[in-house]
Amino acid sequence: MSLILNHSCRRNKGASLSLLLRRLIWVMLNALLLLLWGCRAAPTPEKLVFISAQGDTTGLYVVSTESGEPQRISSIFRWQRPQGSPDGDNLAFLAEYEELLTLYVLPDGSETPLPLTFGIEVVSFAWSPNGKEIAFSAYQGAEQDIYTISLETHQLVNLTAGNQRADTTPVWSPDGTHIAYHSAPGVSGSHLCQEMCQYRIYIIERDGANPQQITARQPPPTMGMMECAPAWSPDSRYLLFNSGCHPGESAMNIYRFNVQTEELIQLTTTGQDRGGSWLSDEEILFSTLRDGVANEQHYVMKYDGTHCRPFLPWDEANISAIASHDFRWFVWQDRSTEELLIGDLVTAEVTSTQVRGCDPVWAASGDKIAFTTACLNLEKSDVWLMNRDGTQLVNLTTDLAGNNYQPIWIP
Repeated sequence: MSLILNHSCRRNKGASLSLLLRRLIWVMLNALLLLLWGCRAAPTPEKLVFISAQGDTTGLYVVSTESGEPQRISSIFRWQRPQGSPDGDNLAFLAEYEELLTLYVLPDGSETPLPLTFGIEVVSFAWSPNGKEIAFSAYQGAEQDIYTISLETHQLVNLTAGNQRADTTPVWSPDGTHIAYHSAPGVSGSHLCQEMCQYRIYIIERDGANPQQITARQPPPTMGMMECAPAWSPDSRYLLFNSGCHPGESAMNIYRFNVQTEELIQLTTTGQDRGGSWLSDEEILFSTLRDGVANEQHYVMKYDGTHCRPFLPWDEANISAIASHDFRWFVWQDRSTEELLIGDLVTAEVTSTQVRGCDPVWAASGDKIAFTTACLNLEKSDVWLMNRDGTQLVNLTTDLAGNNYQPIWIP
């Protein structure tokens, strides 16, 4: 206030020039701000990928939530969920090419998918954390190995050549230095495995060095049990996995492997626990089939297996709920009415959307949910979009014939 009074009392020429200069600077700053505002990057429209089955033809489509006009990407003959690269620049998916299941990539803004693999049949794949490589499992003849391919050079590297095992389902560590994968000993391809093929979890460095079975130097968790569901901690220090992967097996428990010290710890002992994922470096979210219920219950425990507690505060304990990316919001289908319900983990409130559907998937923002009506036994199923509270329903495939289902968000 004193500055304004002092300024208003001064009438000399210097003060007038100072005021003029200040006003000029103010005008220039405002003009610069307006310019920067006008030139700011517009938010990237969110997109969904989904399957559309029309008669004998099954296609992969992409639709922008802004334009709402589905565009066909490719015909597909076998389905693994497409994956957008972490940087949002590419979409990877599998489709048949020359009678082999081929890994394709669709660059952002392009309408023409590019095949990355030739002469081998791809089974599963995963993006590297920096989005510059893809690790995948593929057959070449009777051999099934883990490969990587660079999107820049298209250089193909076989990481597990000659090990006489069926190697599949690669999972990158968050720091990009290691890859975990499933490996079945004594067979050369998973097509030779029966339903209960004895997969073990291995890790390997990103260049193929030092392959290691994480239970090789210690007694296996349970003799004869399959190992599955590897999940890296955010700091890449630990790897969770399951011993026992099917409800029909005698026991399902979660183990934690320390990549640095090679220490193996059993975290759960109920025999009905599976699917560990990391909420943070300190906490693990997992599911259990305890109490004889048909559906999973969600629990949280410390990384050392202590302080186990129920995760969801609602009475519907035996629900198969889908978490948003920040694990605050959950959506699930009421089994009796097929209505989609929304739970807020912070307020412990449940919202009735009055919307019937299935296969709900969260947008990265957590504000929107895509879902399908494929479970409602309609002549035509569609992919829908709604706000988190069930408002602003939009049918994204209203003009697309056939059955449209399995929506997936991509950057």
